[in-house]
Amino acid sequence: MTDSAFKRWSDFLRNEKIEDTPTTNRFIARFRLASKFTGINADGYSEKTLRAYNSLMSVFFSHTSFDSFVEAIAENERREDKKLLLNFEVDLHNHPFEDLQLAEDIRSNEKLMNIIIDYADISRTSVQMEALMSFYGGVIGGAHLNAVAKQIRHLVAHGHMTAYGSDAVDKDNGKALFSLAELIRNETYALFDQYVSKLEAKYVKLHLGEKFE
Repeated sequence: MTDSAFKRWSDFLRNEKIEDTPTTNRFIARFRLASKFTGINADGYSEKTLRAYNSLMSVFFSHTSFDSFVEAIAENERREDKKLLLNFEVDLHNHPFEDLQLAEDIRSNEKLMNIIIDYADISRTSVQMEALMSFYGGVIGGAHLNAVAKQIRHLVAHGHMTAYGSDAVDKDNGKALFSLAELIRNETYALFDQYVSKLEAKYVKLHLGEKFE
């Protein structure tokens, strides 16, 4: 059984005597929270309302962990010592989360999509809004799930989700949103694993006196 990407990252930093990676530390903490999140308990709320909040918050936590990973890469690239300089890029706004059936399940919930559109963060890039609107219109691709997830994150973070809005999330739709959150986490972990592997390979070559391309 191979070590997790998180353990390998920790071992890599220790072995290469690299310190001061605050945003990567924050990413790991957020990812673990997103992975462990099972829901909230609140007196006076129906099971249906809590199910809606929990499924949306699961997407929120998962996408914020993806966001913090992208920020971590950028911070590591800017280090003055260049110890973590690496040709590794992830497009925050357009990185695809691929699952066409899941995309269709979410798009078919017209009430949820209307809420997402009504409270869309218009300060975001026009490319993202175009992706969201084309998804709403029936054009489905991996990049569209990213746009949807970002808007759900905005919906939760800015308090636009209400008990009324939770009616848009029934049991089946809630499962689809939990699946979206899991898809984002799996993709984020896979990207982090690739990132760590590439750094490990870079230092193997450096220790052997070879040039890293």
